[in-house]
Amino acid sequence: MNPIIGDLHRKNMSAILRAMADKSQAHVAQLIGVSEATLSRMKDTDIEKLAALLAACDLVAVPRTHISTSPERMRALEVLAREALDASTGGVVDSGWGSLK
Repeated sequence: MNPIIGDLHRKNMSAILRAMADKSQAHVAQLIGVSEATLSRMKDTDIEKLAALLAACDLVAVPRTHISTSPERMRALEVLAREALDASTGGVVDSGWGSLK
């Protein structure tokens, strides 16, 4: 495995396996149209490749309930939050937030 994608690959593997652990194997197998035995074999080979593919494409496996935003939008939200905090406290309170890079 290329070290450049290694950390992201491990995170993707963990996310996929955690999500699968939250569901019954029979349910997951039924949803993707394979037998439980096939899904079990996929855990050993195909999921590893899928996690590597996601990492190589600079993608991250996250639950559908998680919210993602761009760094630009996050910086804009940080500025708005600081301005609102400064306005409500007269600029006296240090938020402790560092600049997002």
